[in-house]
Amino acid sequence: MKKIFKCAVAALIAVMGVSCNDESWEPESLVDVRGELSLSSLGVDVDTEDVVVPHSGIDISGYTVSIYDNDNRLVEQWQYADMPEIVSLVVGDYTIEVKSHELQDAEWEKPYYYGFGTFTIEKSSVTEPDDIICKLSNVKVSVKYSEALEAALGDDVTVNISIGSASLDYVKGEQRAGYFALPSTSSTLVATFNGSVNGSPVSLRKTFTDVEAGQHRIVTFSLSTGNVNPGIIVDAEITDEDVNVDVPGDDDVISGDRPEDGTEPTIESETLDLDGPNIVTADLIAKVDINAPKGVGTFFVEIISETLNAEVLESVGLASVFDLAHPGDLDEVLKELGFPTGDEVIGKTYLQFDITMFMELLAAFPGQHQFKLTVTDASGQTVTKTLTFLVE
Repeated sequence: MKKIFKCAVAALIAVMGVSCNDESWEPESLVDVRGELSLSSLGVDVDTEDVVVPHSGIDISGYTVSIYDNDNRLVEQWQYADMPEIVSLVVGDYTIEVKSHELQDAEWEKPYYYGFGTFTIEKSSVTEPDDIICKLSNVKVSVKYSEALEAALGDDVTVNISIGSASLDYVKGEQRAGYFALPSTSSTLVATFNGSVNGSPVSLRKTFTDVEAGQHRIVTFSLSTGNVNPGIIVDAEITDEDVNVDVPGDDDVISGDRPEDGTEPTIESETLDLDGPNIVTADLIAKVDINAPKGVGTFFVEIISETLNAEVLESVGLASVFDLAHPGDLDEVLKELGFPTGDEVIGKTYLQFDITMFMELLAAFPGQHQFKLTVTDASGQTVTKTLTFLVE
């Protein structure tokens, strides 16, 4: 693997040498051309589920504001209260993200608000970004009981709500709402009721699917009559609380579920054939564009090859399957290969998966090699594409 990087450095030096002998090459090309971003008028409004609250009406001083360049690298970051009025940036396209706090798997009364926007910096000019609306981006869960059941509940009743590996226990009388991060591998909520009803022990486990970030899920338990078993039967149903969103600049009000059309993640490429084999050559550019309007949750890569097997990959510090969003011990080697990892992936609406550097390693192993890409967004929507390469 080190030889690959040495070759890359040598190639870079060679290119720079040619440039220095080229009369058209100018030293100015090595100087960053910059413009300015005005943040003095940046507005951050918060969608609190039933109305958009201007930032003047809610404390967002502790919200984190982050600016990423077109390669998804963090350029600047502040708390909203400490944000400068003007910041100088290199000319190019950027994404500005605002979040209320670091998202936790599960916590009480802690809605996670997230929003983003894009802007372009032009030479010697001042850019003013559009206002950003931060929306609820985790799942709100409340537990309720019918009047008949509530009157019969014992003090030992507990309802466990779990989404993925995270869970919270709602004891009898719990009025707080729980907030859950939606894992990329699951869109399922499990409600488990345990306790006494009219003095008799009752247990119930019920599963609900199609849970999405931004929803308020209300789990309601009630008594029902059994035809076979005359004993106490507790049932549960789940409902969504209607969400009304006031759209700035529009007198109309949108109610109900958030639209899904056009929000699913996509995998595309301008340099590779996603449907057929790509012949590995010295000048093959292998880049894939990932778009996830709801933000990336996980990005799994599986290398499928008879010759470039797990043993070979382990010898260079890699694994046959890895998640760029949660790389673990592979973080360093993946970064050396130029891959985005961790915070450079999680929550991003656009990523470029560039494995051009990997082609040099691939060329040493004749045969067919596949890279299975599986991207799941924050709402649980998944897209899969398999890249096929042929080394002759």
